Amino acid sequence: DSGNRWFDKAVSLIVFEDGTAGINVEHCELDGTTILGFTDALLSGTRLERAPADGIPASEVIEFVLGDALREDARAAAASFAAYADATATKTVSFTDFGAKRAKELGMSPDGFAQMAYQLAHKRAKGITGATYESIATRQYRNGRTEAMRVVTPEVLWFVRVMNDPSADRQTRQAAFRAAAAKHVTRAKECQAGDAPE
Repeated sequence: DSGNRWFDKAVSLIVFEDGTAGINVEHCELDGTTILGFTDALLSGTRLERAPADGIPASEVIEFVLGDALREDARAAAASFAAYADATATKTVSFTDFGAKRAKELGMSPDGFAQMAYQLAHKRAKGITGATYESIATRQYRNGRTEAMRVVTPEVLWFVRVMNDPSADRQTRQAAFRAAAAKHVTRAKECQAGDAPE
């Protein structure tokens, strides 16, 4: 019920009475690849590089003593969180007639295809092109993390403009789409190599 997690902490290890365990990560402070590296190190049984030379740091049991005021604060926080969760709507949409396989058959990057669809949908829904980014892993570097790839390029702006131009013919729209998706792939490779535009 989300009551056993510390959402204000960067990393929470959750261990239940039966021995099962999990991890909860607050993403604002840490990249996903950083947490995966941390988790891999924990599960491997090897010590982290930066562990103290004299062994594992000392730990201390924390005892929580709750008076009436703190119990009431906890109840109010639980009620507030439940109301927030109830007011949040999520809907999953499945496409059974189109996917990554079809995009590849068309000679397109599935990621490039999806990103162009997002850009066009955002322009049509909101009237503007959003300054969006995509997380790109830099795994080839030791302890590689992520790069924030800026999705909007001149090619994307041209694609969106052409798609919203009623006088544009099919060939012009296809050319704009392919150019924008190809630029997306090129930029992703630049970011993976540490050569991000910014």
